Amino acid sequence: MSLSRLQTQFNDKGFLLLRGLIEPEFFQGLLKCVAEAVDKRARRLYEQGKIRDIHRDKPLGTRWQHVYAEMGNYQKRRSWDEDVLTKELFDLMRHPALLNVLETLIGPEIQATGMFALRPKVPHDKRTEVLWHQDSHYLGESTAEQLIVSTWIPLVDTDEKNGCMQVIPSSHTWGLVAASMDPEHLAYRPTDDPSTRGEPCSCKMSVGDVLFFSNLMVHRSLANHSDHTRWSIDLRYHAAGITLENSEKYLPGFRARSRHAPHQEDDWPTWQRRYVASGVHTE
Repeated sequence: MSLSRLQTQFNDKGFLLLRGLIEPEFFQGLLKCVAEAVDKRARRLYEQGKIRDIHRDKPLGTRWQHVYAEMGNYQKRRSWDEDVLTKELFDLMRHPALLNVLETLIGPEIQATGMFALRPKVPHDKRTEVLWHQDSHYLGESTAEQLIVSTWIPLVDTDEKNGCMQVIPSSHTWGLVAASMDPEHLAYRPTDDPSTRGEPCSCKMSVGDVLFFSNLMVHRSLANHSDHTRWSIDLRYHAAGITLENSEKYLPGFRARSRHAPHQEDDWPTWQRRYVASGVHTE
């Protein structure tokens, strides 16, 4: 698909699902980092007496869900972030294939935000089901007038059984819809069911596929009814010069690409020094 057609489709539908954008082999290093993060968490929970077994014999596809099942209600989070603050993550955030598409959507000066999350969607767990929402409710209502592009990247193949993403095409044209906090999921939920205004589209994806969508796109991820954890990572970008309302809540971002001043692009050591200086806790 030509770059002009990519931009037209994104403008019309609010999302792009690009197949095979990144070579699957690229993710081996990041998956190793995820496995190390799981091992570190399991060992810490064991040392704290929260679990009785670290399940070291289990593969990455199922190990965390066994640890998770033993945790009871102890700090069950839906997403991780600083656990994978590594060069492998940085290399993904600056992958040329990602940036080439983003340059078409937001221009040649690309800022990567510090708003990213590694998400383990554990089987049969309501906490990891994500309701219909728009990202601008979390980024700040002022962002409804700006374009922040999310990239959702599965680390395992995803479908409707293990909790793939769903979007409502063209819902980004609705503006910021009314929403309130859902106390059960601790997440914003539209006041009215958005599926009555548009037909949900399931995004079945393989490793290497990338979903790009607008901060006003109404989207969700389904429950995981498979026998393995569905791992994914999401990243966010915007044009340089935009200041996000809630940026102080997140890690510092970095200049991912600059056509006008390439010397302003950050490398891994520069970004690493910046987030360490910001005081964000890393493990």
